[in-house]
Amino acid sequence: MHSDQRTALSGTLIRWRKNIWAWSDHCPAPDVQDLSATDYYHFRIRNRRWIEVLVRLAREKEALHWVTQGGYEITLSGYHYGPIVVHEDGRMTRASQNGKVIPEVYLVPVADWASHDQCLAAQLARCGAQRDRR
Repeated sequence: MHSDQRTALSGTLIRWRKNIWAWSDHCPAPDVQDLSATDYYHFRIRNRRWIEVLVRLAREKEALHWVTQGGYEITLSGYHYGPIVVHEDGRMTRASQNGKVIPEVYLVPVADWASHDQCLAAQLARCGAQRDRR
């Protein structure tokens, strides 16, 4: 096993290449596939041009630290609907969200996100996905 090779389940599963996993005894694990950042986070896509990466998650999650260093614009998420309400303390909320604060997001171009979309972990293949790969 290479030092940069991804594993899961404390080394029980070994990633050979994209969506190809094996058990530690080298038997193929055909029902296991990659779990990418896109599949895991389900971030909103704005205007088919940007991925809205939550600032809080980009700062907390190691796999997203590259976003904090990319010089991307920080703005309020466009996901929350309704008119903006500005409170006396400066908080901005949406009327339809019952006073929940609108989260800040990095606007990451789709192409940049795609180039960094890495395998985070292993997951069981969705029903029918295995047949589609054959």
